[in-house]
Order: sequence, then structure tokens, then C-alpha cells
Amino acid sequence: MRYLILTAALLLLLPLPASAQGEASKIAITSTLDGSRSHGSGIHVFYYLLWNKARTPTPLGHAYTTCIRAPIATWVCSSIYTLPYGRITALGEAHGFRRHSAIITGGTRSRRAVRELQPGYAGAEGTITTFRIGPGTYRLVFLLE
Repeated sequence: MRYLILTAALLLLLPLPASAQGEASKIAITSTLDGSRSHGSGIHVFYYLLWNKARTPTPLGHAYTTCIRAPIATWVCSSIYTLPYGRITALGEAHGFRRHSAIITGGTRSRRAVRELQPGYAGAEGTITTFRIGPGTYRLVFLLE
């Protein structure tokens, strides 16, 4: 009985995932442009490395973004962000590339997340805001609901 009470008390001390607490969780990382290609008129594909240099000196993931030029100086872009615990997909429009936002359209959970009992990004919802901080360097802020 004493072990059951101790286990229950320890479970109460563990932090709940942000979604279980009713809060948005925030992921802030840096991306650097690693390559781009133009495919015909108005279609561009970008490849980024994703970093969190405070935690690791190597990239923690990568991203592919495909943008199509729409009328009136607008770009319609879709992105796939591959992170350690899964993938996040997003769709949005950009009026230039200094700052723009996109809607998170979904996500997946990686095998690593399953192994480490992490929730991953399956069914992810929220927004991504991108800030240009230098030539080919961006700050990405993911707000997951």
C-alpha cells in the first residue's frame, strides 16, 4: 500500500504534456538555407537544416518547402519539417520572406518518439511563424495547440 501511495504521489509531480494542460506548447529553432531549386516559372523548392545550437552542435532535423508564385507578389508555400520526434506539415502564404506565418496541417510520430514514450506530433495543430534573422537564416516558432 505504501508503494501505491508513493507511485501516485510521484505521478502527480510529473509534468503533463502541454495539450493535456490546455496550453499551447512552443518550439523555437533556427533554420539555415542549405539549397534551393527553381522548377520552371514560379515554382521554387527550398531545403533547410534545422538547428538548436543550445542543445546540439549538429542539425536536429531538416525541412522542405515548396512555393508557387501567385498573382500580386504572393507565394503559396507548403512545408514538411522533420524533427527528432516526428514530422510537422504546414501550409501558408508569404508576401516576401522577412516574416510570415503558416497553419500547421498535421504531423506524425517517429519511432524514436514511440521508443522514448514521447507524444510526437501526430494530429498536430497550430501555427508556425518565420522570422528572417540574416541571409538564408530564419527563426521558426512553432505554437502547437
